[in-house]
Amino acid sequence: MAISFSIPETADSELSCYAYANAFSIVLGEDITLGGVADSAVITNKKYVPPKKLNCGMEWELIITLRVTVEGMSK
Repeated sequence: MAISFSIPETADSELSCYAYANAFSIVLGEDITLGGVADSAVITNKKYVPPKKLNCGMEWELIITLRVTVEGMSK
């Protein structure tokens, strides 16, 4: 599963990408079962994508890839 965040370009956009990624890691660490929906969820990759042209008003993007494990589906 991939989750994507678009962050508007500002002087602190890159810092915001790292802050969002860290906040997401902390929240996932507090509840790896996603509220009981899955058996576990683990971050497998974080990708920080800068705009193709800096300082032109395009957005930064943070892509977080998760591996979600679900064993034994209930009816």
